[in-house]
Amino acid sequence: VNGLDFNETHSPAVNYCTVRTMCAAAAECNMVLTGSDDTQAYLQADRTGPTRYAKMPEGYERVINGVEHCVKVGNLYGAPDAGRYLYMTKRAWLLDYGFTQSAWDPCLFVYTDGEGARLWLCMYVDDHLYAHTRGSDIRDKFMEAYKARFVCTDRGVNISASGEFCSMRIRQGDG
Repeated sequence: VNGLDFNETHSPAVNYCTVRTMCAAAAECNMVLTGSDDTQAYLQADRTGPTRYAKMPEGYERVINGVEHCVKVGNLYGAPDAGRYLYMTKRAWLLDYGFTQSAWDPCLFVYTDGEGARLWLCMYVDDHLYAHTRGSDIRDKFMEAYKARFVCTDRGVNISASGEFCSMRIRQGDG
């Protein structure tokens, strides 16, 4: 119920112009494009809102020892606010890691390590597109930390392995 179970449902997704601009900038800077995909993403979100309950399925007793029971609901696919909780969880984690959030696209994050290597991240719900400094281990270090918090599938060292991000075909040469 709106206002009881949730108040806000908006969750941003990366703008396609941002993705195209990042790909062009990565080509100009001779960066490597890679990707990853979170596994069962909504279930990995921190739920900080009000506790939400659902009715017991038919066939189960609602009243046990004089107490009415129902099922506690967490972040589920299809819940109006699940995407927002996922975005807020990942955003907080990325900022804690040291990323800077873009002022013009809330799903673009930029990180520079102490050696000047760069890692750019476009986030579309549970899909990520990265551009990182060629010859640097910045992405490997990031993915190690990311996988310690989120379960994800690493799409490999080069975007050519999957060739797609958000239904956009991406091809990258060897530099």
